[in-house]
Amino acid sequence: MAEQSQFGDATPHPPRTGMSTLQKLHALCQDTDPWNLSNFLPKAKMQHLSGVQLPFWRDWASSDPCVFLVGELLHSGHKFFFDHLFKWCRELLGHDELDMRYCTQHKRVGTRHFNGVLHISQMTGCEHRDLQRTIVATIAGLADPDFTCAIRAIIDFLYRAQSPTFTTTSLINAMGESLAEFHAHKDSILEMGSFGHNIQDVSSLIQYTADVSEHLLITHCKDPFTCTNRQRTSFTKQIVLLLDREESIPQFNLYSLLSERGINLTNMPCVESNVPQYIDPTLEWVQHVAPEEVNSFHGPRVFRNHFLKGILSEDSTTAFHVTVQTDFADKTSNYLVDTYNLPDFPVLLCAYIDAFPGNHSRLHGHLLKGWRKFRLQLQSRLYPRNLLPSQQVQALPPSTEHPLGKCDAMLVYHRPLSGILTAIVAQVHTVFAFSSRGLALPTGLSDPLLYVQYFTFTAMPSDQPDVGMYAVEHMFVNNPEDGTRSRVGAIISLLDVIHTVELIPKYGTVANCGVTSETCLELYDRFYLNNFTDKEWYYTMYQDYK
Repeated sequence: MAEQSQFGDATPHPPRTGMSTLQKLHALCQDTDPWNLSNFLPKAKMQHLSGVQLPFWRDWASSDPCVFLVGELLHSGHKFFFDHLFKWCRELLGHDELDMRYCTQHKRVGTRHFNGVLHISQMTGCEHRDLQRTIVATIAGLADPDFTCAIRAIIDFLYRAQSPTFTTTSLINAMGESLAEFHAHKDSILEMGSFGHNIQDVSSLIQYTADVSEHLLITHCKDPFTCTNRQRTSFTKQIVLLLDREESIPQFNLYSLLSERGINLTNMPCVESNVPQYIDPTLEWVQHVAPEEVNSFHGPRVFRNHFLKGILSEDSTTAFHVTVQTDFADKTSNYLVDTYNLPDFPVLLCAYIDAFPGNHSRLHGHLLKGWRKFRLQLQSRLYPRNLLPSQQVQALPPSTEHPLGKCDAMLVYHRPLSGILTAIVAQVHTVFAFSSRGLALPTGLSDPLLYVQYFTFTAMPSDQPDVGMYAVEHMFVNNPEDGTRSRVGAIISLLDVIHTVELIPKYGTVANCGVTSETCLELYDRFYLNNFTDKEWYYTMYQDYK
């Protein structure tokens, strides 16, 4: 078994089995009275034991703590990142530079954006997770490639460790490769002077999982405390009374419903019983037996399923949603030119109409309606039978708050002149459709359309193994008349959208202090296509675009 001095080795050591622990305890108890704590505990610490003489698992047949007591994600993953990797990066980049890079990243709805990260005195596990999403692309350019590679290898390991299933031929081997890659480049952390000397004093992982207790501390202590008079002598009793009433109210409501309707409290079979759900069991039961009473009960509700009434992609794997009420209606093409600063919009729209099969020239100059956002919903790659919450994609015009607009990036289908269907990154600038007043629209032109501006791929993950991401840059076309260049725009169907993506600017050695989160996608030209936006996107990239 590994000793403390060997904990950082790249060589896997045999596990610390329960039998070896029990043997050490037995030998120690033969020498020292376990009930004499003043003598027993110091000697137990010398043997690297916790001091518990009768472990709860000692008489569990066919079980071993090295198998069922594993490190949990909150502390051995997210907290580990914040206590170690993030501190290494902060020491290397410096406080001001790291703050500037996080501040200038594009804000996306549903994703935590940090207006600086070093002024926050206390962070939760969710914030630790959000920090690690963008850390690799954030430090790229200033950090040494070996340093960046070491950080990226650990982030890869943490994401792969969150997979719901593991096979030897896929994730287990990949996790081993990530650890081996980290050990091959970890010396750069010391060479760059970013090692925190207090790290060597941090103790081992907590003994058992803390996910439940950490959550209960918030829901059953911190939140109820705000409803008390905060007096030291009585707040405990007030919290207990409050929790008792919160539990009694839904029980009384359920009993009243059962008595009034004469319904038997029978568990209903659920096909997805083994799959984690976002809904309270009582609320789900009430939805089946008395759906009109569901508003009388409080609890987490399922998110909206846009696959039922939304616009579906051709393969029915993606659902889109736009509101019935548009943000503008009965406008000409020139309105979009002026509002969104899109001088080539009318020409591209006419070209899109003419390229559509059939003669639809009557749509030239037809009035338009549009939206400033739409929603995209996908099926989970990790749990194929589950749907993901919808993601909002923004397409806001220039304004005082957003000087250059606020437009999100997406992965879309693209068919170049070669005719081969490919995937390309694009930034959506407006969402619109033809007005249906007084005109029957043909199939295909009745769906919402997007004006997008393309990015071109400049590097593969294999071209820059330290970062391990695709690199893209704005696609430009030169104007032969005055020599200026402008971004390449196009009109595409909403159904061509594949996935939302996150672009992180290539900052180089110093971030541009004149750029903000509102302008970064417009003022920077080169970006990284972030692999670590979330777990679903990470596995999509790993399986489909590796």
